[in-house]
Amino acid sequence: MTDPSAGRSRRAAVVVDYDAGLFLADCVHSLEDEGVAELIVVENGDADAARATLDTHGLEKTPVIATGRNLGYGAGANRGLAAIEHGEHVVVCNPDLVVHPGALDRLGSALDDHPEWAIVGPRILTPEGVAYPSARRFPAPSSAAGHALLGVLFPNNGFTRQYRTPGLPDRPTEVDWVSGACLLARRSVLEDVGGFDEGYFMFAEDMDLCWRVGRAGWRVGFEPAA
Repeated sequence: MTDPSAGRSRRAAVVVDYDAGLFLADCVHSLEDEGVAELIVVENGDADAARATLDTHGLEKTPVIATGRNLGYGAGANRGLAAIEHGEHVVVCNPDLVVHPGALDRLGSALDDHPEWAIVGPRILTPEGVAYPSARRFPAPSSAAGHALLGVLFPNNGFTRQYRTPGLPDRPTEVDWVSGACLLARRSVLEDVGGFDEGYFMFAEDMDLCWRVGRAGWRVGFEPAA
């Protein structure tokens, strides 16, 4: 095993925001506590409001990229990735989450321990402590279509159950794809594959990214201890 804390200077973070308000400040604080070398907020909503929120909570030095309109998650992430100057590994995440202490060290160690992994995802918990199905398998077209049509109104339908990987591994495991709500990736690989496909506005850009990373010869992993 590698020394987890040794990789902190190698990590950067991109937070894609859309008017998340105080959640954004909590998210940025949690990432800074984890010792990222560089952190950029990409604001798809009101950039002035995001700037004011960060300044009010002692985060005046956090850069905010104003996109001018809602570009979507993947396009916003790409703007942030293009602006990152430092970091071998980069976190891409939603603004409405808090990174638990030690989580990024765990994810960084997973990439070091598995040199074939380009992306690794953590265990994601709801505010009630329930695990979100963030590690998944690629769906059959019929399952994806059925999930898209029925998933919101009938979350326990058969298509959605097939779409979401049943249960989560209890140890570091290779998976098909992980949720873009929070992931750690090798920055060089993201650059090689062209980042997120901006043709996806939301909800499939993470699956597509992991699929293209696999086509490029890399693997995707899940680290439940993070």
